[in-house]
Amino acid sequence: MSSGVEFSVTTSVIGKVTRDVLEIGRAIRVVAAPPAKRVQRLYELLYHQSNLMGDETSYVNMGYWPRESMTIDEASQALADLVADAGEFGPGDRILDVGFGYGDQDFRWLETCKPEKIVGVNVTPGQVRAARERARAESATRHLEFREGVATALPFPDETFDKVVALESAFHFSTRDQFFAQAFRVLRPGGLLVTADVIPFEVEEKDSADPEKTSGIVPKANWYTRDVYAERLNTTGFHEVDVRSIREHVWEPWRLYMSRKVQSPAFRSRAGIVYRTVLRRGLRDGDKLKSELAKIDYVVAVARKKA
Repeated sequence: MSSGVEFSVTTSVIGKVTRDVLEIGRAIRVVAAPPAKRVQRLYELLYHQSNLMGDETSYVNMGYWPRESMTIDEASQALADLVADAGEFGPGDRILDVGFGYGDQDFRWLETCKPEKIVGVNVTPGQVRAARERARAESATRHLEFREGVATALPFPDETFDKVVALESAFHFSTRDQFFAQAFRVLRPGGLLVTADVIPFEVEEKDSADPEKTSGIVPKANWYTRDVYAERLNTTGFHEVDVRSIREHVWEPWRLYMSRKVQSPAFRSRAGIVYRTVLRRGLRDGDKLKSELAKIDYVVAVARKKA
């Protein structure tokens, strides 16, 4: 082996070890963070490996899998399209996207739905920077605006938006009910709230006290079923409320796909040690994971503010 090749290999190994050490440090920051900061720290950890699940996109969701032989990129985009259809996104709309991740869905909606403006709010600075950089690179800043902010104190006047959306993010909000109230406030009369969300299929007493669900990543107050979800929206003041489950097209297809993906050399070399280890352990016992996922629902909810 030539000295140049040896140096290249050594540099690559050192770089990977350094990356993994830094990621472990960031993971420790997630665990040690107070509940109010834990979600932000979690997504800061993901930001440093921002293309984990997808090979072509930076979506951070489980995807919608209506057919076989889809990739996670295709399924994630399908979920974005499903949410846009449910929310009746269209030309002239002013849309607020709360918890937008890296904003992939916003670029997609701008292309397919032609809204006047999409404003995104997110608690994670790295994701906000990434979305802003992409908007500048694609000359989309006239129609796409990304801000730091929290879902429970939206920094906008009353009746500002035609649509408010939370794509696989509202289960993190402390609390979801407070977000519902904020969404109702900033929606114009006749406007729609649409969410893609994770909730329990049913709640048992031991589930409500499960530390994995109440550790700050998913506040205990958000762990309620589909019927309660609809009730909370109605109580907030919304009408024409529809909360439908799409779990059959989410959990099992995602599990099967990811079980294959974590075995690929390309994924193992790209993903950081913490994420890689967590996924591998979680997916190792397929029957156990399938049993756990059977307890969790995945819903698309739509609710209208009266005109």
